[in-house]
Amino acid sequence: MTSTASGDGKSLSERIPAALRAALGKHWEFTVADSRIEIRHPQRGTPYRPPRRPPSWRELLDELESGFARDGAHVPPVSRSDGAVRPN
Repeated sequence: MTSTASGDGKSLSERIPAALRAALGKHWEFTVADSRIEIRHPQRGTPYRPPRRPPSWRELLDELESGFARDGAHVPPVSRSDGAVRPN
């Protein structure tokens, strides 16, 4: 599959990184060794830090509930372990 497929004498494994660089920009590093292509992010050693603190479970559930409600989905009342019913 990585054999020469065009008249320029380059194998696919030599042409694919150039095409990927053109499509993906500077956000990836490409290394060609024999017929293998390694694709890596240049900041692979940097730990990901989300842009804000993670929401609490209550915040997450409230956001999901309000998002579904905007689309017309309604949550039925939920019975708690103490027998009380949480209204919508």
